Amino acid sequence: MKDNNIVCSFCVMDSTVPDIIFDDMGVCQFCKDHKQRIIFEKENYPDYLEKLIEDIKKTSKNQQYDCIIGVSGGVDSTYVAYYLKKILN
Repeated sequence: MKDNNIVCSFCVMDSTVPDIIFDDMGVCQFCKDHKQRIIFEKENYPDYLEKLIEDIKKTSKNQQYDCIIGVSGGVDSTYVAYYLKKILN
């Protein structure tokens, strides 16, 4: 019996996911959609970040938490936690 399971060449999603579609390069539609959503000009990043923060604050109003951030203990994620708490509060 041949295993016809296809795995996305960009992430770990595979053909067991209902309705998943892969392009000729083996990239699933979820990765392609995500990539299109995050493409923006570097000059627009501050505006993008400000709008994202406003949206999160609006969505989480009257909630126990504003958002969840992943912290691995490395420099990058530790700085993100610091920045969100101390700089943006």
